[in-house]
Amino acid sequence: MAEKTVTKSLKIAYTINQNDVILNVRHSANGWWMDRGKMYRLIAAFQIDATLEEACSHAGITLREYKYFASLQPEIRDLRKRCEASLILKARKNIFDAISSGDWKCSWKYLEKKCPDEFGRGPSLQKKLPPSNKMTFFELTKEGELKELKDMNQN
Repeated sequence: MAEKTVTKSLKIAYTINQNDVILNVRHSANGWWMDRGKMYRLIAAFQIDATLEEACSHAGITLREYKYFASLQPEIRDLRKRCEASLILKARKNIFDAISSGDWKCSWKYLEKKCPDEFGRGPSLQKKLPPSNKMTFFELTKEGELKELKDMNQN
């Protein structure tokens, strides 16, 4: 007897296209995602890099409900990553624009982060030296040699 494969038709209920973020939301008889307002609020929270808990709260859904939806429609995870990447790109552009306009403070901060060896606030001399309670003094002799003087820490 031949096996029958049953495939369920995945109908698209609606498509969200918001700021170059596209999501085809699949039809459900009673899924929370059929409420477009909740989906728009969820995506709006993703676009400002809200945590998953914050985004769910903003949309009026539970974390468990979101995870169930994500298991049915994993594209939502990609959408969230794209929203985060978009916000990071906007921040980078703002920094570029500030530097291009001559903002020296922004330029300096950028160089501190990008080139810490040259422009960063490296460890102070105190941090570079090994801890010691002893101080030794030297004297330069006429012959150009260093002569150790008595230990100044002794009483």
